[in-house]
Amino acid sequence: MEVFANPTDRTKRLPLSVDAGFVWLREGRLQGNGARRHVQRVRADGTVVYMDTNNSSNDFETDVRPKPRLRPH
Repeated sequence: MEVFANPTDRTKRLPLSVDAGFVWLREGRLQGNGARRHVQRVRADGTVVYMDTNNSSNDFETDVRPKPRLRPH
């Protein structure tokens, strides 16, 4: 995952083959927020499968308060 403080002031460090996108925290730094990966699906046995498209812009939700989420809702 590639993270920038500001979407207009960025220099891509990871090659597009590794991560075609990026995330940024809209509320700014030091606000106690983070990024959490989107859930793609939950298997019948309860195993959570997280989204991984090699594009952080699609794979993560941002500006979320950190808390354990063992079972997605």
